[in-house]
Amino acid sequence: MDALRQIFAEFGIRWDSGPLAEGNRQVNNASAGLEQLAQAFAGATVLNAIRGFADGMAADASALQDASDTMGTTTADLQELEHAAVMAGLSTDGASRALAHFQQTSAQAATGGRAQASTFHALGISVRDASGNVRPLNDLMNDLPGAFGRITDQARRAQLAQELFGRSGARMVNVLHEGAGGLAEFRAEVAELGGGLFPEAVAAANDYDDAMDRNRLAMSSLRSVLAVELL
Repeated sequence: MDALRQIFAEFGIRWDSGPLAEGNRQVNNASAGLEQLAQAFAGATVLNAIRGFADGMAADASALQDASDTMGTTTADLQELEHAAVMAGLSTDGASRALAHFQQTSAQAATGGRAQASTFHALGISVRDASGNVRPLNDLMNDLPGAFGRITDQARRAQLAQELFGRSGARMVNVLHEGAGGLAEFRAEVAELGGGLFPEAVAAANDYDDAMDRNRLAMSSLRSVLAVELL
């Protein structure tokens, strides 16, 4: 602004710098306001991203915990088995369904289901231990590679795999063997890739989910109080 004043003075021009100064002040104020607004939006974006991450993590952890509880195995073992199933060619959902079908088949075999018991008998696998207790899913799955390795008829292998895993058995049979590309190798690969969702992370995500449920209930209670007072 001082430079403009000197230029006008050289030509003998009088001018009022007040409007220009006011305009400059307004521009500066507007710029500062826009900067604050941008910072607010950036902060909100970061918070939304964190919230989205936490919500997604909680949903994944809850689903994993529910599935492991249903199948009677740990979250770590379940992730290893699901990874092997995915490597066999199944989708993530397909892997979960295949393992759930196997768990149901083994439970039926242990409780008197003749067809299911016959399948395990054909593989030489006992669904109960020496004490008569039903063996865990993880132990039964670990017996499968050796059992399928003793069956040379490919059609018979496919049939037994389908009886154990449902329609997904046709793909699961791809990893039901020992050695390279087998179940044990893919299970070990999970640890090499970082271990998936740690038990501590699952517990923390479940705690977060519980806290959010309590918060939603508290907010509903607050809205009820406000509604009574204001409506």
